[in-house]
Amino acid sequence: MVQAILARALGLYLSVALRTTRWTLDGAEFLAPYAAPGEPVIAAFWHERLPLMSALWLLARRSNPGGTRMHVLVSKHRDGQFIGNVLRRFGVDVVLGSSSKGGAAGVRILLRLLGAGDQIVITPDG
Repeated sequence: MVQAILARALGLYLSVALRTTRWTLDGAEFLAPYAAPGEPVIAAFWHERLPLMSALWLLARRSNPGGTRMHVLVSKHRDGQFIGNVLRRFGVDVVLGSSSKGGAAGVRILLRLLGAGDQIVITPDG
């Protein structure tokens, strides 16, 4: 219960911060060919930069409203569930799996999503 309230509070804070900050996407011309519908994309973010992923997703959706879905691999542990609850607020789908719990199943799901032309996000330092 407390975790759900904290996730909602963080989601609200990020929503306000992202909407009241001017964002410039440097290199958007390099991203554009890969953000087209049906183009599979693998993006990587360091854990400490994960909140910025929601900003990138909002920018990508603005420039391509009918684009593909974005899926983020998060841990099945409590901290991953917390992050997943925050990211869902921004329309990002969550795939559960980590190196110690459900990792193989998570990778299979991600591969299937890539094959369908969706976009996935991983944190290589996790």
